[in-house]
Amino acid sequence: MNHASIRRIANAGLLSLGVAALGACANESPAGPDAEKPSLGFLPAGGVQLTTNVLRAEGFKVCKTYSGAVGPSVTVTVDVDQLNDGDVDTSFPVTVANGECWLVWEAGGLVTDEITVTETVPGGYTASFVTQVMNADNSTTTKASVAGNAATETLINSGGQRGVLVTFTNTEIVATGCTLTQGYWKTHAEGKKDAWPVATLTIGGIVYTKAELVAIMKAPTAGNGLLSLVQQLIAAKLNVIEGADDSDIADEIADADAMIDAAGGKIALGPPSSPFIDPSTSSALNNALTAFNEGNAGVPHCGEGGI
Repeated sequence: MNHASIRRIANAGLLSLGVAALGACANESPAGPDAEKPSLGFLPAGGVQLTTNVLRAEGFKVCKTYSGAVGPSVTVTVDVDQLNDGDVDTSFPVTVANGECWLVWEAGGLVTDEITVTETVPGGYTASFVTQVMNADNSTTTKASVAGNAATETLINSGGQRGVLVTFTNTEIVATGCTLTQGYWKTHAEGKKDAWPVATLTIGGIVYTKAELVAIMKAPTAGNGLLSLVQQLIAAKLNVIEGADDSDIADEIADADAMIDAAGGKIALGPPSSPFIDPSTSSALNNALTAFNEGNAGVPHCGEGGI
């Protein structure tokens, strides 16, 4: 191990094998005990220190916040390129909870470390980050917020006067609108109960009138997977038109349209109905659309009283 290699600084009493050899190496390491927070411990992996959201000379800090509902703790991977040559020399994970900040790297002397911190974004949230830098004159530069989960900064310690603080923010994705079942749309298509927002829909590339669509929804499926799929697709499209967020179902709606189009021709109710799709072929899409319409796929159910 040469003088460019890292040494880990740990709390007194936690140092183990290799202290003498490591002590002679260059002054750059995963962050060790913070004099201002001596009572706070280490993660099981060692080497990182729970700290404050204040910039620290020669230190790289990572903080975590949530916007909206507070989610789980996240894993932030720290990759350090000590020679700034494009190769990662050390990499380790840090678990960060809402409101926490961790000192993840320290460097001393005339060194240039390029450090990338990458957050594993929890489901149901978007990610962004803001980077603050301590300049050589102790002034602070706050960079614009960036949409993304990976920040890279160079920690330069000329004079020991530069530090970096990256704050990740996860914003809750809030579904808008609500959904109603295929059964609701089938029974609320006429008279005083009419709740349909449109007079036509395009299904599988073909335009159907409202009367045709209602007839399809009322028809027995009789083992034809195409009819079951179309019935749920009609309901899903009506729900989206009424304002239900389609972020989690748009791909399935497009795939259902493509499958129906590929079956060929305008739907005829028969009997027997045509075109025909084996239920085993359409079941996955049918189940996804059913879950969406019943409020089990991200967007809540309105209740059968309507929107």
